[in-house]
Amino acid sequence: MKYLTLLLICFSTYNSSAQEDYQVDIKVKGNVKYKYAYFYTWTDSSMQKQTLYDDQAVFKGSYLPVTDDDSYQPALIILSNDEILEKDLLKNRSSNRRDFLLEHTVGIVYDSDNKYFSVKGGLLNEVQNVFRDNEWEFSLKQDSLIKIVDGNYADLQLREKERKKVRRTIFLEEKDSTLNLIRRNIGSKVSLQNFVIYAMVPFRPVAELRDVFNSFPNEVKTSKKGHFVDSLLNVQENMSKVGLDIGGLMPVFSLRNSKEMEVKSTDLFSKYTLIDFWASWCAPCRAETPNLLSAFGKFHVKGFNIVAISIDQEKDKAKWLAAIQKDNADVWHNLFNPGGTDKIAKELGINAIPANYLIDKNGIIIARNLRGNQLEKLLEKLLP
Repeated sequence: MKYLTLLLICFSTYNSSAQEDYQVDIKVKGNVKYKYAYFYTWTDSSMQKQTLYDDQAVFKGSYLPVTDDDSYQPALIILSNDEILEKDLLKNRSSNRRDFLLEHTVGIVYDSDNKYFSVKGGLLNEVQNVFRDNEWEFSLKQDSLIKIVDGNYADLQLREKERKKVRRTIFLEEKDSTLNLIRRNIGSKVSLQNFVIYAMVPFRPVAELRDVFNSFPNEVKTSKKGHFVDSLLNVQENMSKVGLDIGGLMPVFSLRNSKEMEVKSTDLFSKYTLIDFWASWCAPCRAETPNLLSAFGKFHVKGFNIVAISIDQEKDKAKWLAAIQKDNADVWHNLFNPGGTDKIAKELGINAIPANYLIDKNGIIIARNLRGNQLEKLLEKLLP
């Protein structure tokens, strides 16, 4: 399952400027053995590696219990029999990984037969384990359903199609379940941490998410992280009006491009242009990039163009630029609409991303929110 971004806040009087020591003990039990234990901390964005002896390893160091942005320190353990480069560590999505929160003393036991991590620490991990165990249970359910799909479908394409349906269903079920856990643990700032992703990506209607946020105690809502979550919800609410429908006219707009030049939208339009709204932190947006690259490669010479508009925050401009390069998305026009709370994103009422509009040379909208291969199929008819 996808893991949530760790931006934890919890009731505490820690001074974020004072470093403290930690010790993380790792033990592996079961028939599957591992050679290495990799340990990553966001305190200094560094990786440690140890060879397991007697199926055990110990990591020690110093950390900031509470950072300047009011977050608790996340850490990550990955068990492997292979060498992993530091640049590839965070890309690793194997089952033998577990993120947790740094505390003075943390004990982690991995049952390799059942692929289950047990994390024992203080109050932080006690609460966080409720959410992590919930994810683990849904991952088991997904694995079970995918095995059934594999047994029922011999055709590879049909099998992968059904696998995607399973993953999508389980993903949404897990998100609903996590939101219920947040409601049950509404007094904890750990729950606010797990709520951040909902404020970033509206898995549920924004009115429902606002009700959940308003249920947190005042000391949670008024913390730094609480103000951050509140601002994200404000973005959703400001963008919640109904956007233009098919047949409507795309408003003319001007935005900065990646080279800080102000660009007018009508100067970028082609026979057909996709106006695509996204952000560097939006995983579903970036998962669509390969589909856009494929469509652009096939139809650009025939008159198809893409104008990608980022709603990243102004402070995250560097992340936006890095995402463009990493995803090879610099082949089309990239514009910046910081926060999405004004200008074209607000005018169109973009209340969820990814969101896109396909327009003709006159700016008339002919399709909305094309996903997967829908764009290519439509362009095959429009630009044969």
